Amino acid sequence: MRSALLAFGSVMLTGAVVGHAYYQKKQFYPSVVYLTKSNPSMAVLYIQAFVVVVLMGKLFRKMFFGQLRAAEMEVCNSTHKCTIMHVLQIHA
Repeated sequence: MRSALLAFGSVMLTGAVVGHAYYQKKQFYPSVVYLTKSNPSMAVLYIQAFVVVVLMGKLFRKMFFGQLRAAEMEVCNSTHKCTIMHVLQIHA
């Protein structure tokens, strides 16, 4: 429920930002330039990308692992956290 509310809010906010950019610039390319140069617009787009990644992760977990017990979920989450930290350290 909470993830659905977060996804809905993120989609609405992203739609508002993209709609505002298009309304202000009236053409596609200037709208894209505006979106990429504006820090608040990029923050909204980053939030949308994060929501998409989280939802895809939940979908893949349901598809590949099915129902997991709490202990199995904890091991899975800790493994993912360590993997993400290693990837971030390598690319930093």
